[in-house]
Amino acid sequence: MKRWRLPVILSLMAGLLGVWVASQWQPSSSLQQAVWLDTPRALPPIDTLNAAGETVPLNAATGEWRLVFPGFTYCPDICPDTLSRLAEIAEALAPVKVQLFSVDPERDTPERLREYVQFFDSSFGAITPASIEDLPLMARALSVAYAKAPLEGDTYTMDHSTAMPLIDPDGRLVAFLTELNDPAVFAADIQHIVESVRQGKRPRS
Repeated sequence: MKRWRLPVILSLMAGLLGVWVASQWQPSSSLQQAVWLDTPRALPPIDTLNAAGETVPLNAATGEWRLVFPGFTYCPDICPDTLSRLAEIAEALAPVKVQLFSVDPERDTPERLREYVQFFDSSFGAITPASIEDLPLMARALSVAYAKAPLEGDTYTMDHSTAMPLIDPDGRLVAFLTELNDPAVFAADIQHIVESVRQGKRPRS
């Protein structure tokens, strides 16, 4: 082997080792269960009803972060399971408020929604379109897919997507929480987004 090759090879190996070591020790600050939108999405001024029966536009600048979970109170398994898991990390999600977006406004009245969500955590809220006719528009604005599925007799269930839109204090859709596989990672992603926005930075994706 020529003499100049050994120092070069050793130098390259040292460099690669340094990169590997750095990658192992670098804290994870990238989003793992969330997708950040580089351009915030303006939401339409659709009137919604919250769990207190108040009318609030979907795009209202409430000054609060809102994590919107699509579901409905007659949901047999996924919704209560997800809300239970969100309740376990409710404190870790602060200042973000969890809101159930009911895709079943025919049956989910504000009173029923309030009783349902507060069973899981007293801080949880809920929204549903003030007019049933606005459900398709509201769901589309939040990128929520849903479909009514008939059951035996005169009853039905609702199939729906589970990705959770994140709305910023100015009433804009800025991210989606795509899964809740690891509650600690889920909460860390949300905190990373909130802190990055507070500092005027783009969350790492």
